[in-house]
This record gives sequence, C-alpha cells and structure tokens, in this order.
Amino acid sequence: MIWSISQCCVLRPIPQSRGTFTRMWSVLLFGSIGIGPDAQGSCSTVIPANQLVGQVIRLILTCSDMREAFFDFQSLLGDSHAPSDPMKGFLAFDAHVTDCGCHLRAQMLQDLIMHFKNVAKVEIEIFQVMIKNLEQLENECISLINRLCWNNSDPSKIGLPRTIKEPTELLKFLNWKGKEINTFLGETDCHNRPSERTGYCERSWSAKSSRMILEFVFCSHFLSKHKIYNKRDKVDSVTINFEGAFEKRLELANRHHCNGQGKFGSGCRYLKHAKESKNVFTSRVANIQARLAHLSVSFLKSINHLQIDMIELSKVSTKNITAIPNFLHFLILEREWTKKNTPLLLAVRYLNCNVFFDIYFKVRINSNTLEWELEEKKREEFDSDIPYVVITALAANVKKNNTPDQLKRSILQGHKRMRQFWLSFMSQHPQYPFKTGCCEKEYMRTKLPHELSELYFVSNSLELDKILIGDGTTFTPKHIFTEYPNIFFHFQDEVKGKKGALVI
Repeated sequence: MIWSISQCCVLRPIPQSRGTFTRMWSVLLFGSIGIGPDAQGSCSTVIPANQLVGQVIRLILTCSDMREAFFDFQSLLGDSHAPSDPMKGFLAFDAHVTDCGCHLRAQMLQDLIMHFKNVAKVEIEIFQVMIKNLEQLENECISLINRLCWNNSDPSKIGLPRTIKEPTELLKFLNWKGKEINTFLGETDCHNRPSERTGYCERSWSAKSSRMILEFVFCSHFLSKHKIYNKRDKVDSVTINFEGAFEKRLELANRHHCNGQGKFGSGCRYLKHAKESKNVFTSRVANIQARLAHLSVSFLKSINHLQIDMIELSKVSTKNITAIPNFLHFLILEREWTKKNTPLLLAVRYLNCNVFFDIYFKVRINSNTLEWELEEKKREEFDSDIPYVVITALAANVKKNNTPDQLKRSILQGHKRMRQFWLSFMSQHPQYPFKTGCCEKEYMRTKLPHELSELYFVSNSLELDKILIGDGTTFTPKHIFTEYPNIFFHFQDEVKGKKGALVI
C-alpha cells in the first residue's frame, strides 16, 4: 500500500486504542526525558508474559531508528557529507514526508544546522549521549531476548514480574538512563502539561530546545527512510511505501527471536506475538507524521510575521485533524527568508521527450518587494559548507525547442513573476485536507485581513501551472528540502536517468 502526501497541516495524532502499542516505545523513551504528549505521565498498557519478546523486539527497532537518526544528524553537522550518501538511497532529512508544508520543515532544518554551527561543542554532545544510551538499551534488550526466547529462561528467575503492569517497569529493568539524559539536557526546556485541545505540550518552536530538536530529527529521519522516490516521468515523488517498509522491519525483527526453535527446538511461546502487524506499523507511521506536522505548525506560529490569529484560522475535522490554510505558509515563510537571508537554490529541470538538462540559480528574496532575484550559477560556484533550501522545479515549453541558454534567459527575464506563480500554486491547493462544511473561499474572505484576502483571490484566479513567462515556458514546483550543495548534486546524479525522480 502506498500513501500519497498532500500539503496540509495536521496538528493532532490519529487516535489509537489502549490495547495497541502503536507509538508506545518512542513515546516512552522520549517521555522519560521530557519530550512529547506523555512526558508528564506513563503508558498504562499491560504487557502480558507471552507478548514480552515481541515488545522488546519493537523496542530494539525503535532504538535502532533513533540511533541512526541522531548519528546522521551529527554527521550532517560534522562534515556535511555523510547522511545522504547515495548508497542509503534516500535524503536523510527529506522535508516532504507528511501532511504539512515541506517548505516549513526545510526552514526548520536550515535553522537547526545554522544553530549548531554556532554553539558550544557541549550542546552538540546531546546526540552522542543519546546514541550511547540507546546502544546500551538495545544491547540490554538483545540480552533479555536471548535469555527468554533462545534459552527459554523463566522470567521470574531473572527478576521480571509475571505481568509487566507498565512499560516503564521494563525500561527500568533494562537500565534505561532517562534521568541521566534529563540531567544533561538541564531544566531549560519547558515541561508543560499537554494541551487538552491538541494533546501536546503547547511550546513555541525553538532551535534552542534540545528536546524539541531530538523529536524533530527522529520523526524527520524515520519518515525519510521509509519514503520512496517515484521513478515515473512527471509524477510527484511524495509517497511512502508502507508495504516495503513493513517487510523490511519484519525482516529485521526475525533476526532477533528464535523463530520457534528456542532452547529445545520444540516451539516458542513468544513467537505468536513476536511479529508486529502491518496495521499497527501503519498506524505508528501515521502518528509520527502527525507529530512532525504538529512541530511544523509550532514553527509556523513562532515565525508569524503577518501577526494574524492562527487559532481563528484553524479548522478541525471530525477526526480531530486541525489545519491552517497553506496559502499563509508561503506568505509567512518568504518574510522569514528575507529576515534571515536564507540561502536558496533553485534547481530547474527541462524535459522534452527523452531530452533533459538542468540549470541552477541562487535565489534572493527582495525584502521590500518580496520579488525573487535570480543569479545563474554553476554547481561548483555554490558554497559547499552552507546548507541551502533547495527548490526543484520542472520547466517545459510549448515550442519544444528550448536550449539551455534560451531557457536560462527566459527564467531570468521572468523572475518578477516567480513570487506570483508560487502564491498561485499555494492558493489553489485545497486549504483544508477535509470537508469543512463551508465555502473555503468565503471563509478566507471573512477570516483574513482585507489585504491578504485580496492577494488570495487574485492568486486563486490565475491559472495554475500554466504560463510563467511570456515566451511559452511553463513552470511546476516539485520539491523543497534543505541540503548541502555537494550532497544535493551527488544525489541528483544518482537519479539522473530517472527523469521523474524528484524532478531534479
């Protein structure tokens, strides 16, 4: 099963029954260090004896996911090369992985990288501390499975209760050092109780919040590695392959339990519950998507340069999904780009039958007019040690005889229409990912300040994905993410024969 991702904001997690372990281990591990909706309490789900090995295996996989995410982010900060090595087959921190503006997460990652480039080394050590403790916990889990499953040891004889009433009891038995990490983090981050409205701590996004950073890095990386890049021409690549991801995790899980052999080769009482169901895994991914979307909206609120009431513009679905009009995302973000002088790289791919070529531009947003100013550059001319927000686009021309030089001239001449094109693109997406029971256009008219509603209706009235500049060249935005230029170009070379892959 493959799910396509749209561009809307999700605030709330998908509801889950008390009897499932959909997010349990990641929630508990983060909760033990003050992160996430359950930071103030514990999960009360009982773990029966015959389900113990299955839960410990899922805990192992969670530890592995977290370690890989923190290691890749640490590598990204260290040498700006390791994380998205083409051998991985994915961009380690792809922004386009859930129902919320990828442009927001691109800027969030940009902020994090620049923040850590300017802080003391001790602040970066949190990733190494997490990696070390997660590795220790993973080893404890493997040791426990060997005793319970492979050696058929009596749980009571190794100190385990007959039934574990709370998963936190198991974490304690496995010597998880949550308090040690909490001490390292210090008391600078807030520990508010979860909001009744969202179920999450209502904190503003901050690149200085270690707890928020850890969660963002984990969620982004987890979803990125389970994403697939579409190989078909002119098809958006924003899909997550749940089927393939589940099979891969099942293969990893099978390496840990005894597969029914056990000490005496006569079956294993843990085997039935040792394998996670596909539905549980799918729900877990959906919850991580929802959490990442919530962090993205927190970021949007923290940079609200328009000074509009986000709560007033939020609408909630019958399934408790809250959305904010994505038309506003770009209006707010373009002001953030000018304020921080964010490095922007526009990568344009021109497609004509089986012929394609790429052109690159460095982009600057004019702080007065908000118009895009483009400067054509060669690959080697981009600063290799600075992360860029990379915007990829597909170009086409009705004349079908463009050369690279002709296309370059067309784009440079039409740069003043670039902002209007992006506003049109954003305004014509559905503003909410569900039926609202009201006319969206009328809602935007009444809830937005007059100057913004006028801009919305002008942008909405223009043709989407049509003529960008006067000579017949059309432009379609395809992807946006943050990467170092050398990683981006290296990844682009790997997909060069797959013209639809990311359209880069």
